[in-house]
Amino acid sequence: MKRFWAIILVLGFAGSLWGCATFPDAGPDLNPETENPLILADGLLGHIFDIYRNYNRAAFEDEISQDFSPVRSAFISRSEEGFYSGVPLEIHYFIDQAILKNGRLAVNFKWEKRVAIYASRSINMIRQQSQFVFQKEGNQWRLYQAKGANPFV
Repeated sequence: MKRFWAIILVLGFAGSLWGCATFPDAGPDLNPETENPLILADGLLGHIFDIYRNYNRAAFEDEISQDFSPVRSAFISRSEEGFYSGVPLEIHYFIDQAILKNGRLAVNFKWEKRVAIYASRSINMIRQQSQFVFQKEGNQWRLYQAKGANPFV
């Protein structure tokens, strides 16, 4: 009988500890998807690549920061030329690294795209790597800098 009461006592004590335990609440201000740099990078790259696939200059321009480095207008124009030089059949990206610091997200990634080129009537597979830096502007992330090969050309 003593054993029975000992078990009840231990279970009761453990239950009271469990009832007093507090667990961190994510709360409305903490969004795990935006706190994880890889998940954020995947969402931002996916979004800008989708806009490129269904190219609309105004929508594409809206994704590029006014503070873009080196030259915003040149990047947009080259990307538009790239889109109109052929039909992007497939585009895939593979994130190597994503670093979130001081309101900027640096993303190193490899990409490949298959494009049907109008001028040569050929299909090309291009594989390169790039680094995009996104900057938070208000409630929106925008492309702030692009280094390496431009996947939109």
